[in-house]
Amino acid sequence: MTKNDDLVSYAHAVDQLKAEKHAIDNDDNEGNDSKRLKRMENVIESFDKRTKHIENPKVNPSTTTTKTLYSLGIEERGFIVMNDGLDTLVETSKKQDRAGWSSNIFNLQLKQLNESTARLFIDAYFLRLFSMFADDKEIFAYGTETIIPPTPVDAAHPDTSPVISGRTDYLAVILPLETARSFQNEPTLEIAAVYARRCLIVEAKYETDLHLHIPQAIAQLKACAEKFHKSLIRGAISSGFKWLFVILELSERDSGGGKYYRSDIIDADVYGPDRIVAILALWTQRSFEALKSDDYFRYLP
Repeated sequence: MTKNDDLVSYAHAVDQLKAEKHAIDNDDNEGNDSKRLKRMENVIESFDKRTKHIENPKVNPSTTTTKTLYSLGIEERGFIVMNDGLDTLVETSKKQDRAGWSSNIFNLQLKQLNESTARLFIDAYFLRLFSMFADDKEIFAYGTETIIPPTPVDAAHPDTSPVISGRTDYLAVILPLETARSFQNEPTLEIAAVYARRCLIVEAKYETDLHLHIPQAIAQLKACAEKFHKSLIRGAISSGFKWLFVILELSERDSGGGKYYRSDIIDADVYGPDRIVAILALWTQRSFEALKSDDYFRYLP
């Protein structure tokens, strides 16, 4: 039996269960509550027999489409656009000059990388972030090809909910120095959820239309938000020199679904690599927070 057959069988069983319950609720000749209860038990037993072989539908982020998101109740809500004049973290990035890593050298390193190697670009940005956050209290760390364990889309109904599982290209975290080794030894989503207070998921893509990969990123963010028990999470998609930033807001748990906002393409050649680093720094620091007035983006009315 194929997955499509499973879903059809499951849908028929659900329809039967609803129809039988409606009939029982409206049957004036049912007699008493004990007979009603027995009839419902028979219906539930029949439902279990028809569906016991069916696994929860799987959602693989790498094959997620806009249609998939729609079926999960997640839809695009609007845009976020760049704010001007917020240069504090940009200056912090430029201060790495004192460590022998000037903005000019940083920019030169990026230009020497082959444009098809998106991950090398992203690694360079993350190493810059590591140098910015390194202190005696917290540390910036990241893992690649991080496994997303099976995560129910609807945490309130895990037995019947579709399940997200797969991998995320980059999982970056800010965590206390004393717990950093646990994540560095095993950079998994579960370890991050235990020790990290903030995180950032980045989907690495070669030079294609980054907008096409928004559904994949949203599926990854959904799984991450569930693991961290958060209702809002930020993320990004990047070819290394072009970036697209997204925010996912989840609905109340009993209603499911959610909405997301996205930026336009942010080009490092236009804004400069230090500005990208600054955005990534703030995006990580405020990974579970809505946009504020001093953010690098604002919601477009």
